[in-house]
Amino acid sequence: MNDLPTYAEDMPLAGEGAEDCIERILATGSRKTTPCGEGEMVWHVWGEGNAVPVILFHGNFGSWPHWIRNIPILSQRYALYVPDVPGFGDSDLPPEPYCIEGLVEITLEGFDALTSPDTRFHVTGFSFGSTMTGFTAKAAGDRVLSVSLCGGSRLVGMSDLQRPFINWRKAKTDDERMAAHRNNLGVAMLHGIEAVDDLAVAIQDRIATRCRIKPREFLDPAALLPALTHVKVPMLTLWGVHDPYYPFMNEKWDETIGANNIPLKRIDIEDASHWTIYERPDVMNRHLLDWYAENDPA
Repeated sequence: MNDLPTYAEDMPLAGEGAEDCIERILATGSRKTTPCGEGEMVWHVWGEGNAVPVILFHGNFGSWPHWIRNIPILSQRYALYVPDVPGFGDSDLPPEPYCIEGLVEITLEGFDALTSPDTRFHVTGFSFGSTMTGFTAKAAGDRVLSVSLCGGSRLVGMSDLQRPFINWRKAKTDDERMAAHRNNLGVAMLHGIEAVDDLAVAIQDRIATRCRIKPREFLDPAALLPALTHVKVPMLTLWGVHDPYYPFMNEKWDETIGANNIPLKRIDIEDASHWTIYERPDVMNRHLLDWYAENDPA
């Protein structure tokens, strides 16, 4: 059992605004860049003095703040490399035509430039980042120490569900845009509108408006499962039981994971929806720290 606390502080701190909270956490790390097409890929790194690296991949329409409630804890034990995937956040667009293999190639080349080509690492992804994780593990082979997938909808062949979203791009005022983000987070990411706080809304406004690439346009919804058949390292998936994709995943588990003999350990997280790493950081940090420790180099 890991001896670190699982959640260090409230976010935001008392008297601290949401944007100030984001900037405070950002300032505790360092910003690095590596080549990406004709531009650069942006990485945020925390815990650089720690021996074992962990790559954390954000979800769709996202960037590094998807991990804001996990970074302060995980970085106490591990060196966190948290990229804005090409086409997301502050990273430039990758070369066309877009494909998951191309995104992974740029990422691994960047990681090697920041560390070394023989560096071993854990890799963890949230939502779309789970697909990045699976393909990264496939490409990197035995350099990967462990794989963890948080709410990976493409694990069971789904990338979208019909939900009552509000188009924030059509908002005429800042208040309307923020209200749209709050609604969308409540129906897709967190367990109802009442679970959406101001920090989540600020993060969503920051990351969604910077997304310039749409994985659904080039990525097969069932792409992750075949990739995992090539992965030979320990694999874990964590699911919030109120995740909109959870019922489908649970129903299809035996015929997808079981039938393909994929050795994927599964943990179900109570009182959480899709964005488990934000909604239940106490539980998720503990599970991730224990998983990494179990699979660290001897």
